[in-house]
Amino acid sequence: MPIISPHQNEEGFDGRQSEMAMIIRRGIMRGLKQSDLAFLPELTLSSGRRADLIALNRKGEIIIFEIKSSIADFQADSKWHEYKDYCDKFYFATHPDVPMEIFPETEGFIYAEDYLNEE
Repeated sequence: MPIISPHQNEEGFDGRQSEMAMIIRRGIMRGLKQSDLAFLPELTLSSGRRADLIALNRKGEIIIFEIKSSIADFQADSKWHEYKDYCDKFYFATHPDVPMEIFPETEGFIYAEDYLNEE
């Protein structure tokens, strides 16, 4: 399946993402649009895992954003450790209703809060 389809309104949407995950992803991309990052959603890694959102910066560093839309979403995920082999920087991304305390302090973290409702 292609990463981006001309037949869908949302790049990288294939029906497996929740509506909230899509909102968070848009929030990340809007919030960081001034940062000179190039974004690629739903990229399949050589391991067969799919990264929710990958960004590439001017230094050539790869950043993976693992989107978590709820506490249950985070608790059900045991595969996120595998993504760290494919990036220079790793962040969990969520919205303000998910407490940041549930995420490991050793990983990056971003709220998409300021851009969730912006068009």
